[in-house]
Amino acid sequence: MLTNRDIDRLLLHGKFHIQPEFGMDMLSMYFEDLMLLEAGAKYAELGISQRRAAQRPGVIYAAAGRPVMVQDPALLKDENKTPKGAFAHLRLSGVMRSRDGASHQGVGTLVQDINLANYNERIDGILIEVNSGGGEAIAGEMLMSALENNPKPVVAYAHLMASAALEAMLPADEIIASNKTAEIGSIGTMITVSNGFSEWYKRNFIDIYADKSTNKNAAFRAFLDGDMGPLKKELNATNEAFLASVARHRPLKGDVEHTLSGAMFQAAEARRRGLVDGIGGYDYALKRLTAAVKRRKAA
Repeated sequence: MLTNRDIDRLLLHGKFHIQPEFGMDMLSMYFEDLMLLEAGAKYAELGISQRRAAQRPGVIYAAAGRPVMVQDPALLKDENKTPKGAFAHLRLSGVMRSRDGASHQGVGTLVQDINLANYNERIDGILIEVNSGGGEAIAGEMLMSALENNPKPVVAYAHLMASAALEAMLPADEIIASNKTAEIGSIGTMITVSNGFSEWYKRNFIDIYADKSTNKNAAFRAFLDGDMGPLKKELNATNEAFLASVARHRPLKGDVEHTLSGAMFQAAEARRRGLVDGIGGYDYALKRLTAAVKRRKAA
């Protein structure tokens, strides 16, 4: 069986909150990079450094009555360089992983940037631009926890916000869909393993457990023996926690059962169902963040 270490590491990580079509698109892009390398392309020609640079945090401030965005992480770290009353501009994009990779920023780094923005007294609020179909369940939970009870207002500005990405943004003061074709939803949980993995694993490995470790890795051991029940039970528990978080943070309307079933919705339908608060462009999102700052200060 041919394997790829990075893909295997992702699959073996466990539960996913991810929109499948998005996941397949990202996987196709990953394979395209590998094919280019095999064909003789240089690593530097893949544009990976540019992809990472595009995810760097920035600061938005007013100049001559118009918002100006400077993409410089140093502005988050050094408030002496930050214009007073600025907004942090952070990005959540691609497949959500808890840790950084060669071409992506992990959620752990994004959480650090949120903390830096909170510590910087010259930053009044945080705009998180979202273009992600989700990823690892734990990544969504990490970011959601970081935003709960955040000391500064947060507005999510979403092009694609599905599954773990939606979960992560639930505590935001407002969620704004960037345009009428922005896609929101895919509230659900899944797990993926390679076809034939259990046979391959049993052929190549022997697990030896202590006599009293009868429940250690119980779901995985049952899976190796062809019993999906324990894994499904774990998935259901994770999913119920996800659904409860959505219900707690969002004013759901209409057919709530369908909203929480894993379906995707374009912006207008997502707003009707209570998943987003408004639809508009970049300037509109900044106006909503300005309003959130005023609400917080008046409270």
